[in-house]
Amino acid sequence: MELKYDETIYIISGTCGVGKSSVAHKLARKYVLSAHINADKLYHMVVGGQIAPWKDDGIYIKLLWIKINSIVENFIINGFVTVIDITINRQMKSEG
Repeated sequence: MELKYDETIYIISGTCGVGKSSVAHKLARKYVLSAHINADKLYHMVVGGQIAPWKDDGIYIKLLWIKINSIVENFIINGFVTVIDITINRQMKSEG
């Protein structure tokens, strides 16, 4: 199997409710091979011990970036353009 590698990554960020997911989804649909990663859904995969992102001391944010990196890497290797939508708060900026 030949690996395709497309290193195109778009990051759509903004506050809650401004349409990040809608924009990201529409952008991803413009490509033949593409993926839309909703970072909020990844963050909320934690069930036991879940806390609000703005109360996070950095542990959950670090885990989120590890998950995003792993998923993006797999899409890149397989030739997918990747679009990430994420709400970035102060902790994410300083920890990321």
